[in-house]
Amino acid sequence: MELTHFDKNGNAVMVDVTEKAITNRTAVAVGSIQVCREIFERIKSGSIAKGDVLQTARIAGITGAKKTSSLIPLCHPIGLDKCIVDFKLEESSCTIQAVCTAKTSSKTGVEMEALTGVSTALLTIYDMCKAVDKSMVISDIHLLEKTGGKSGDFRFVETASPTNALPVKKSQPFSEFGIVRAVCISEKKGTEKKPVDSVELLEDFGIKGDAHAGKWHRQVSLLSADKIREFNEKGGDAHEGAFGENIIVEGIDLRRLPVGSRLSCSGCLLEVSQIGKECHSHCQIYHRVGDCIMPREGIFAVVKKGGTISAGDVMTVLPPSPDRPLTAAVITLSDKGAAGEREDLSGPAAQALLDEAGYDVQENLLLPDEPSLLKHHLIRLSDSRQVNLVVTTGGTGFSLRDQTPEATLEVAHRNVPGIAEAMRAYSMQITGRAMLSRGVCVIRNRTLIVNLPGSPKAVKESLSYILPQLEHGIRILLNLDGECASTEIPSLGHR
Repeated sequence: MELTHFDKNGNAVMVDVTEKAITNRTAVAVGSIQVCREIFERIKSGSIAKGDVLQTARIAGITGAKKTSSLIPLCHPIGLDKCIVDFKLEESSCTIQAVCTAKTSSKTGVEMEALTGVSTALLTIYDMCKAVDKSMVISDIHLLEKTGGKSGDFRFVETASPTNALPVKKSQPFSEFGIVRAVCISEKKGTEKKPVDSVELLEDFGIKGDAHAGKWHRQVSLLSADKIREFNEKGGDAHEGAFGENIIVEGIDLRRLPVGSRLSCSGCLLEVSQIGKECHSHCQIYHRVGDCIMPREGIFAVVKKGGTISAGDVMTVLPPSPDRPLTAAVITLSDKGAAGEREDLSGPAAQALLDEAGYDVQENLLLPDEPSLLKHHLIRLSDSRQVNLVVTTGGTGFSLRDQTPEATLEVAHRNVPGIAEAMRAYSMQITGRAMLSRGVCVIRNRTLIVNLPGSPKAVKESLSYILPQLEHGIRILLNLDGECASTEIPSLGHR
């Protein structure tokens, strides 16, 4: 391929774009700066003497992108329709990664604007922190992706080759960033969504004008772009929004993200609330082609911070908030309670204790004593909702309908006999009938499941006894605590 900025005599020239068509173009560039631990912590705490480092660097990056043609002599001056600069802080390496997204409707691309934006942002970080340490290293500035224009789309791919920037057709993962390919809405549930230019996210509600918005845990649905491509390569012929997804993202394997993960995009913040879904009544695309990937590949999120998201925006994966409480669910097993013949007092008693201990109780279910129904919800709460603790109450006695322990053991991956034994031993000090309880305690994936007795009194006694120790065990299960941690168990409200 010939260089375009030289004429036949070798003189530098600006490329003539007179005959080129105006098209929508996007470019995303990234780069990093590694700093010492002191600077890293001071940037996080906002204690650098010159002020808020990242906010200043963000403004500098946008300004730099706008001034690209003044800095790079052969760049065409173009009007930017949108420019966003975001940062990702990597604790282990004290590295700050900057990403700049530039968008325009023009005759030429915006790659240089995105690269200049990243470079200026990183240089600003260096400038503001150099009084503390001058050994900071800026590196890995490169184009991540570009779309639009005659040359086609491009994505950066890591390879062992010295030339590791190659145009590709298939999706390749890149660190913790992705690109929003499309945003879609629908006015009715159960219908295919339609792509729009942008969507407005409302905090703790969802997407304005979308049928699935509301005060619940599935406010926004997301799907990975590569999953849609794989479906279409098999003859699926699915368009954007066909699976009922609100946001299509390139470059992030959304299905692998744990519940609680956060997604930052254009000033908005989402928190993953569910992985996959149950398909109660098949959607339009299922009836058309006989399959739908949303139940097995889609994820759902709640809106923690509102704003506007458009196609081409950068989405950043963030870990769960350190202040996020442990989550729980309560399941009461009672034929009479489920039939409305008896008021359930045990489930509310369990929830009250969990609330008091600082857990976020996400579901409280009242079910008949049906093992298949209990197994279904235990699997759903463990695998899809990924709650940290599920407590069941009822169904642990000698009645032929009491099958909670058997259903629980059938979904278990590991047994935790000590908790059930401790509850029985403690209850034996109150009543000898405690020996008749058959409750078990197990682990499924990273969820702890505890069977409690059925009476409100026994629920209060048993759960109050084990709760002070459960948090440490759950945090070990989640890799948040070590086996040899202090014997002082911190309260949920002071993590």
